[in-house]
Amino acid sequence: MLYGLVLAGGESRRMGTPKSLISYHGMPQYRHAATLLGAYCSKIFVSCQPGWEERFGDLEPIPDREPFRGSGPIGGLLSAISVVADAEAWCLLGCDYPLLEIGDLEMLLEQRDKEGIATVFANEETGKPEPLIGIYEKISFPLLNDWFFQGNQSLRLFLEHHGARLAACSNPRHLLSADTPDKAAEAMLICQKQV
Repeated sequence: MLYGLVLAGGESRRMGTPKSLISYHGMPQYRHAATLLGAYCSKIFVSCQPGWEERFGDLEPIPDREPFRGSGPIGGLLSAISVVADAEAWCLLGCDYPLLEIGDLEMLLEQRDKEGIATVFANEETGKPEPLIGIYEKISFPLLNDWFFQGNQSLRLFLEHHGARLAACSNPRHLLSADTPDKAAEAMLICQKQV
């Protein structure tokens, strides 16, 4: 089964307000991300910090667990892997991507490499993987665990090191990461024009 994981555990230091609660589409961004994932995933969970479960109580929150707490997205993913035993793969979606559309996820699934460790979008400008929009296969779970306990916390470097499949996105603008007030304002204007 492919499960969805909305990454909503960040402290949003650069943004100054929780990215997961910003409303670009008439609902909090975590809910919008869950709606996108719900089109293709059997079940949706939200990765969050301990004590934040009530923010996301309308979904299934998974608070970061020890020893993964405080280690960013990799900690959220490893916490989910440690809690939910029957996942065959996890589709991750960060709350940073308000322009992403259902068609983009469909495109990601069409390019999915079920035999590899993961399939993620490539950033058109840098050629590097976008680790917070991707499908992590079951084969990657022990590798992620080993990577973490070797002292590594970067999902991007994990994907590069292990040769993840890099998928093309038909509209690279949809990969805009709204992680600062300026980027969020840019995304908000685009979303308002689309209405």
